[in-house]
Amino acid sequence: MDLNEANQYINEASKWVTRGSAVAGVSYVMALVIVVGRHALSKRIQSQAELEECVGEEKAKLGMTASVMAYLHSDGGAYCRKNGSAYEMHVGGRLGATRLGVRHELYHIHKGDTDKPYSPWKFNLIQEPRAAAYGAFGLKF
Repeated sequence: MDLNEANQYINEASKWVTRGSAVAGVSYVMALVIVVGRHALSKRIQSQAELEECVGEEKAKLGMTASVMAYLHSDGGAYCRKNGSAYEMHVGGRLGATRLGVRHELYHIHKGDTDKPYSPWKFNLIQEPRAAAYGAFGLKF
């Protein structure tokens, strides 16, 4: 194989890698848009009592026994964290304070995401899509 032929193979391979990356990127963004759309259209949790009831129901569906303290607030978004031997879940805003948002955050706890050191790559490529799939569609990975 001469240098020109090797260069042609490299160019062809780079075209396919570029195309594959573009398809993967578009698919990832489309999935996020669908998940955010489902959150935006789902019923909003209106009270602390409703939140606690929702957390209890969703914990039972996952078979979770861990102690989870849930807090409803007016700020946007949702997150969870470990606090000693218990977990905290904070939900609020239009996208966070929904049953889908609660399911999403509980799945992070269920899979042990809050017990591990934060890694942006692992969070964005594994943990967040996995929790989004469960929150929006009930898919367990």
